[in-house]
Amino acid sequence: MSRILYSIIITLILSSSVHSQLDWSAFKEPDGLLQRLTIDPRISITSVDNDIDVSKFFRSQFLSRYSLSSVKENHVSNLNLQHNLIYNDNSNALSNLNSDIFFQFDHTYYISKRKGIFLRAQPTLFYEYNKREGESATHINQINGPVMVGYGRLENITSLYQAVRIERDLYSNDIHNQDKLFEVARALRSLDYNNALDTRMRIIDNNTKYLELLDSYGYAVDSFHDIARALDTYRFERPNFIFQGYEISAGLLPRFSFGEESDIVAIARAIYAKALSDKWHWSIQGEATFDFINYDLTDDYFDITNSFSYLPTARTNIGFNQRYYHSKSIKSLDIFVSVNYFVSPQLSLFLFSQIRHTNNNFQNDVLRLSHDMGLKYFFF
Repeated sequence: MSRILYSIIITLILSSSVHSQLDWSAFKEPDGLLQRLTIDPRISITSVDNDIDVSKFFRSQFLSRYSLSSVKENHVSNLNLQHNLIYNDNSNALSNLNSDIFFQFDHTYYISKRKGIFLRAQPTLFYEYNKREGESATHINQINGPVMVGYGRLENITSLYQAVRIERDLYSNDIHNQDKLFEVARALRSLDYNNALDTRMRIIDNNTKYLELLDSYGYAVDSFHDIARALDTYRFERPNFIFQGYEISAGLLPRFSFGEESDIVAIARAIYAKALSDKWHWSIQGEATFDFINYDLTDDYFDITNSFSYLPTARTNIGFNQRYYHSKSIKSLDIFVSVNYFVSPQLSLFLFSQIRHTNNNFQNDVLRLSHDMGLKYFFF
């Protein structure tokens, strides 16, 4: 099945009428501070069908998330804070309520140059409350955070995708001036940095600056039709993050759980991301751990994910993904498709379908099919 899926993807890529004419790897995201605040209610239905278990799960979820990213020439910092509230109803078991809080701060410092050797620290705190019907509540507290050294850099090229759309799709111009596109893309990202606490006046201010930006680069914004189409291209695609480049890193990952044994594992990561065109994007990433302190306390594992994204319009993002996970106790293969559509600049609808094939120490050939759907609302 995975071969069929990837044959379809490769065929679509090769048959695409638009090919990349840009040196995407040369783009540098400008310095600045970017914030996001979202609420994400969703429902999902999961079915499991194997020799010993046939069951269905219904889940309702309410996720709120705040993120803050700081980009500089020699360092990148990311702060993520989220709260997740989940209700599960299993056809073969009792229902349960789950609530968790996740906090992570990621700081990367580049020693000598923008895309060179870096040091990274990523402290993470996790708390989970779980209450099963008819049972006492359980609590999980975890602290971990890898300390790593690596090489390379991933540049956020989301605004460059949008600059290409403005040039080619909005004004039907051929790509012939890369420097101009890079300047427009950096200016668009600078407007994003002005989105904190997105009030009505801030939206008007950004729209005005955007139209002035287009006019300064010779784009037509004279008629109402031109202005409406230009604003539509600007307002959508704001929350997406698309990267170009590569990173390889390795280090130590300490893991602490209150009331349980702690551990330190060696960890290695690698990621490569590439724009195939202004509508197709590809990335592949892998991670492996090795437990050398308390052997057998946790499984060593290898995890690799291969992803294609198709962005036919600024409103739509379709993802095709394959993930393989291997450890001593479990092996799993996931194939999933995701569709994300922006109804408005703030409101996004999504659909996520997944097939998982699992073999573990207790069951073989477990097939799990799940569908997840819901909406995301971006406050700013």
